[in-house]
Parts: sequence; structure tokens; C-alpha cells
Amino acid sequence: MVVTHPQTGHQLNIGLDVIAVPRLRASLELAEVSGCDFVLAPLAHPRYERMSVHASPPAVPASPDLPPRIIRTDPLTRSDLELSSGEWMAGVVAKLSPWIRPDSPHTALRTASEAAFAEEVSFAAHMSLRALVIPPPNGGRSGVANLARCLSAALLAAPTLQLWLRLPVVDLPGRVPLSSFAADETSVELPSEDETDPWEVWNVIRTMCGEHPNLGVALELTPDLPLRPLLERWIAEPVRVVLLSTSSYVTNKVGYPVLSRKHQDFIKTMFKMRPFFALTGRAHKVKGGDGYRPFVQYLAHLFGKMPDSSEAETYEAPYYDYLQAPLQPLADNLGSQMYETFEKDPVKYSAYEQAVRMCLVDMQTGKEGKEIVIMVVGAGRGPLVKRCLDAAESTGISVKVYAVEKNPNAIVTLRNMQREPGWENVTVVPGDMRTLKSEVKADILVSELLGSFGDNELSPECLDGANSLLREGGVSIPCSYTSFLAPLSSTKLHNEVKAYGDSMKEMETSYVVKIHRGKLVAAPQPVFTFTHPNRAVVIDNSRYTKLEFCVSETNIVHGFAGFFETDLYKGIKLSINPETFSDRMFSWFPIFFPIASPVYVKGGQTLTAHMWRCVSPSKVWYEWCVTDPSVTVIHNPNGRSHAMSKGS
Repeated sequence: MVVTHPQTGHQLNIGLDVIAVPRLRASLELAEVSGCDFVLAPLAHPRYERMSVHASPPAVPASPDLPPRIIRTDPLTRSDLELSSGEWMAGVVAKLSPWIRPDSPHTALRTASEAAFAEEVSFAAHMSLRALVIPPPNGGRSGVANLARCLSAALLAAPTLQLWLRLPVVDLPGRVPLSSFAADETSVELPSEDETDPWEVWNVIRTMCGEHPNLGVALELTPDLPLRPLLERWIAEPVRVVLLSTSSYVTNKVGYPVLSRKHQDFIKTMFKMRPFFALTGRAHKVKGGDGYRPFVQYLAHLFGKMPDSSEAETYEAPYYDYLQAPLQPLADNLGSQMYETFEKDPVKYSAYEQAVRMCLVDMQTGKEGKEIVIMVVGAGRGPLVKRCLDAAESTGISVKVYAVEKNPNAIVTLRNMQREPGWENVTVVPGDMRTLKSEVKADILVSELLGSFGDNELSPECLDGANSLLREGGVSIPCSYTSFLAPLSSTKLHNEVKAYGDSMKEMETSYVVKIHRGKLVAAPQPVFTFTHPNRAVVIDNSRYTKLEFCVSETNIVHGFAGFFETDLYKGIKLSINPETFSDRMFSWFPIFFPIASPVYVKGGQTLTAHMWRCVSPSKVWYEWCVTDPSVTVIHNPNGRSHAMSKGS
């Protein structure tokens, strides 16, 4: 049973983790009766277990350069004819045999495990299964190199198979030596506590595997959860399935199984990431029925209580973690569809109207009867012109509006709109605001030239060029804007960038993206501020800043997320900075600056970043790097990979 949210239509896939399975079809039937739509089942049936802990398996050398090969005459596992191919692919997520321990310190077990690991991966790929779940490592991060090597080899050998490493959210257990091997290898060290942090172990393994996109996490929630900040690190990781034990449930006052508030909060967060969920452990008798169904029903109940998607969330959902090139309106003319998308924002234009209204009232004080000149520069299809006219009408103040636009296709729309009632005092002016000559000077210069990083669509260069259009003492709306930067952990985004190609160019390009599977590891800090009108004798829009971020929890920084805040007029603000976000606004997504070599930062350490805004006669570009706790290259020197063109 796939649970569908009644309003959003999002689906919740719930599975059942089975331990001993006499028949696989019986397990699927149990899952169906319980309200689940798939099972996690051992790939190799336990009765076919190949490794005895009491004796080394018979083996012969495959060749002088290869490890010994296990001699087999009986089947590896049950027949694939037990289910149809569709049932295998849709209904079964396989589990690697639990005895397989390629990270074991015992030579015989390790050697046998390596061979069996490759054998089971090959069979899982042969069956076209969606994933193979790998048991948790047996110790700390320093002992997982051989496991990582096996995973890396398997990811190359079976490129269509997902490998999900099972990890609890609390410390992994230390290595427990098998008694049969203890005689010849007695001194086995137990790892220290800082070695067994599951995220640390995962970080070593995924790094050694090159952050392969087919390597994911089967995250096991325990009855006791760690602190929320430690849990939130998993939001930025590729969690493919969340495993929830029946022992994590408690009984409420009327006898039904429920989860603690801490479990509920984290599970609701994970619902938004849309992994699979699976129940583990034994089904004990509770109110609501025998078996697993009451536990499944509670998960479905939590999912159904998720709030409906807002207008902004509905718009944003298709763009989650989807990298886009930032707009370059100076170099390229926007298309009609792009204009239409921006015009739907319910917040931005209301704020602009409020700012223009307040400015009109301030300017009219003591000057009743005077016509105020408003120039909308970069008018597009006219949404700001409409808001200026509405502001004037609501105040009763007479205005003359000039709509300045360089896009000849948008000019067609503006000239058609001049025929509409209320547009009698609007003059359409084709041309680039930077080079336009006008004897008429504006009292108010209104623009919407801001990008995701504030200045990345060259608002400073445009508005500085339009200084001649604004009278002395005139007002620019917006009057200032500031960019913000925060270190970001997101395996997903880093892999998306790598998917574009292997060259350095992709890592030196900034991307507009709605960050979904990512976590800011420190609060955003201000970077560059621009104020308008800029009446400096010599205008220099190049900038440099050094930023020091205190990272509270150990994490990997894959790049930086950029935001902006703007003051339109006297405290009327718009912001995509998470700490001051303008609720329900969706005109801008954050900007992402990747780091070619992700930086490991320990909790309590300071991450030192440097950011430059560089300017030449023809282009503007950013450069960035990290100097502490490790040193990265300076990304995008001289704008070699990415720059914003100033146009013709």
C-alpha cells in the first residue's frame, strides 16, 4: 500500500524488514496484510549460508593476481523463479548476508567476505533489484577502508544497483571478535567513542567511494535519538530509507502505539525528503490489531497530518536541488514565460507598491499639486508600472510614469498596455538605462534588477549607469541591498555539479537552486552592500571580504549558499536570507557556490572563507576560497569559468 497525501498527492512508501523468511512470497503477503508495499529481505536465504564461523571455507587461487575463490556446488540462494521479475523489482529490497564482514580484522573472514560480497552484488544486479542494503560497519571510521573498497568496486561493477549502507543514528558498536578466530588474533582494539559516530563513519566511506550517487544511507532510528543538530546532519545526506523499529513506539493513554515528540519531529522532516520508510523488529500486540498494521497506520496518520503545500512550495517543488544558470538580463533578453513566472509572486510587488506609496506621500508633503515623475527602469512587461499607478491612485497624487526597457519584445507588450485605462500618463521608452539620455529627470527611480546574491544580475552597474536619469535628491527604490553567505553541506548538490562534467569549470560556476537536501552549517553572514543612488566621484563596484564561520557540529562543507536582503524604502524590506525571509515569496532561489574539494570541519572549529567581486570593462565575476581549517584553491580566477557579461 502506497500512502498518498490527500491534498498534496505526495506518496509515502512503507516497507517491512523481515529477518527469517521461509518463503519470500509469504513475506510479501505479510507486508501486504500489514499495509506495506515492499520488504527488506536477505538476498541469500539463511539456509544457503556459505561461511562457517568454525572453519575456513575451502578455496583455490583464481590466478596469481587474484584472491582465493570459494568453491561452490550448491545454489547461492533461492531461485529467481520464486517471484516474477516485476515482483522482484517493485516488492523486494535485498539485504546483504549479515555474516559478510569485509572490514573484519580476521584474515580468513575478510577474504571470504570479499568474495561473497562481489557474488551477492552480482546476483542483485542480475535480478534488477532497486537496492542492496549493506549491514552496519563493525567498528570505527579508521577500520572501514576495506569495506569502502568493496563498495567502490561494486558501484563500478553494477552501475544500475543502489547500495544503501545501514547506519544507526547513535554510536556504532565496537568490534566484537569472533571466538573461533580469537585464538590466532587475540589483540583486537575496540574503537574510541569519537570513532564510532555513525555520521563520521559514513563520511569516511562516502569520501573513499568518491561520493558516488548510487551510494546511499539506510538510516536506522533508535528508541533514544541524539540531539536535534546531530540528527539534522542527515538531511544533507542521501538517506534512501528510514528504518523505524517497533521498539521505538510507546503506548498512549488509550493503548495505541505512538512515537515520541522527538521522533515525530524528525520523521516529519524526513517526509519532506521523500525517502522510503520501513518497519523493523517484532510486531507485539497493541491496541488496533495484531501484527505490524497498527504501526504502519500510525506512520500513515503522521504523513496525512502534514500541512498542505503553500503556493510557494507548490511552485518550488519541481525545482528542488535543480541547478540553473543565473539570469544575465544585460546580456540576454528574458522570454515571456520567465516574465510571467516572476509576475505571479504574491509578496514582491505588494512590497514595491507599499514602498512607492510611502515615497510618494513623503515627496508630496508641502508640494501639493506637483506632478511626481517615476521612472521604472527595466520595466519588463509592466508589473512595476502597474504597482506605481496603483500607489498613486491610492494616495491621490498625480504622477507621470516612464517605462524604460531594452528588450524589444517586452516593448511590444508595454505599448499594447498603453491603450488600457489608467495608462494615460505612461510613456514607454525603448533603450538601455545606462546609455539613455533624457532631459526629464525622475523623482523616483524604481527597478527590480536584483538576483539571488543581490548584485549578481549587475544591479549596481545598471543603476549607477542610470544616475543621470535621477534628479539630485531623488530616491532609488530599492535604496540598498546586501548579499549574505553561509557554508552549506549538501552531497546532493555537489553530485549534481559533478554530473555536469569532470572539468574544473563546473566547480567554478555559481548556480541558482532551491536547496532541499542541504543544511547550513553556520548562520549566514553579510558579504557585499550596495547603496543607491551612488553619487561617488569614482564608482568602484569591486569588493572583497573575509568571513569567519563558527561551525557547531562536525560536518562536510560542499560549498556556500548565497542570499540577499534589500531595503526598498525606509524599512520596507524583501529578503531570501533564511533568518529574515519574506514569507510566501518565491521570486528568488538561493545561489550556490561549489567547492571543488569539500572541506571537513570539526565541531567548534572556525571556517574561514574569502569572497571577491571582480570587475572589468566587459564583465563581472566572483572568486572564492577557504583558508581554514584547510586550504582550497581560489575558484574562478579572472572569471575563467563563469562571469556576468555587461552586454554591449
